[in-house]
This record gives sequence, structure tokens and C-alpha cells, in this order.
Amino acid sequence: MANDTKFYLDLINVMAAKIKVAAPARVMKVNGDGTADIVPLYIVNGEKADPILGAPYLKHVNPPDDPLRINDVVYAVFADRQLDNMNGSQSFKADFPLLHRETDAVIVGVFA
Repeated sequence: MANDTKFYLDLINVMAAKIKVAAPARVMKVNGDGTADIVPLYIVNGEKADPILGAPYLKHVNPPDDPLRINDVVYAVFADRQLDNMNGSQSFKADFPLLHRETDAVIVGVFA
């Protein structure tokens, strides 16, 4: 492999590793407002992930007969764009430079 090809492949791998798409996480606290505080389970370069506070969960994640609990293992996805301005079903502005932030996590399911 040519040196320039290796350089670009390595660069692509480094950049791709920074894009956050989804992660398993542990519930630290269930808030009363449809959100939960979670901590991703990944350890990267010997370091645990920082907690994510106030991650909203989808309606089916917290049914009355089987509510979300502390220490549940959930699957969180990180929105393509920021969710800060989301308000109900209205279209909203999503600033371009803020992509795949951990603070835009949404809990989509609970591992059985």
C-alpha cells in the first residue's frame, strides 16, 4: 500500500471513531420528566465515558407494567443534529456544526 493511501485510510479511521452513533448505557437515575441520566458502558483508551444527563426515552421504553429502573441497560442513539430547539411536533432549527453529540442521546430500548 502506498504511503499516501495509508495516511488517508488512517485519517478516515480516526475521524470515524469520533462520530457517535449509538451506545449501550446503564441507567443511573430515572427523572420524572420523561428523561433518564445514563452512562455509556464503553471504555475507550482506558477511560470510562462521562454521564449523559436528561436523555429522553421513547414512550415504549417506560410502560406502566415494566418501568425503567436504575441499573437497567439501555440502548441510546445520538441524534444527527442537536435536539435543543425541539418542541413537540413543530419543525425546528438544528445548527450545522453540532453533529452526533452525546448530549443529544435518546433512549430507544432496554436490553432484556
